[in-house]
Amino acid sequence: MKSIILIGGAKRSGKDFIGNLIENIISKKQKTLKYAFAKPIKYIASTSLNVSEEQLDEFKNNNESITIGDKKLDITIRDFIALLGTQAIRYSDFFEDSIWADIFIDIVNKNPEIDTFIVTDFRFKVEYEKIKSALNDSFRIITLKIENEEAELNAGTHQSETELNDFQFDYYVDNNHKPDLKNPITNLLRGLI
Repeated sequence: MKSIILIGGAKRSGKDFIGNLIENIISKKQKTLKYAFAKPIKYIASTSLNVSEEQLDEFKNNNESITIGDKKLDITIRDFIALLGTQAIRYSDFFEDSIWADIFIDIVNKNPEIDTFIVTDFRFKVEYEKIKSALNDSFRIITLKIENEEAELNAGTHQSETELNDFQFDYYVDNNHKPDLKNPITNLLRGLI
């Protein structure tokens, strides 16, 4: 059966790293597509700030305030992206709060050749509920939480960092103290994919 792997965890917990590792392991046997719900948000943000998406990713982990021209704003790139994706778009009068999952579902439906989709920024229950409702008959939906104590201590209080605190993930990966995760992830995937 085809799979969708939703990877959650605090900011800077290693979601992209684990997503890349999973993709490298699975892509030897299956067609994969790695995706982030934030992809369209980053496009809007990079265009708004007149920087490339690559620069935006570099600046994302920087705690400095955004500067546009000679004006310094009192917000970091990461906070700007979070607010843009939630308050400005998810909770606007124009879109449903499942907008990012809806876009992903459209991508899944347009790529029937893909065996496994890997989403590296699962943050909201509505994303899981919408994907499960729309695709559960065709895909096995797997949730994976990346646990990292330092990242969790510094996660902040934005809803995108707290909503899944009580969510029951299918699997948990300990990413504390920079362990070698290739074997544990390979073993985990052996039973799933």
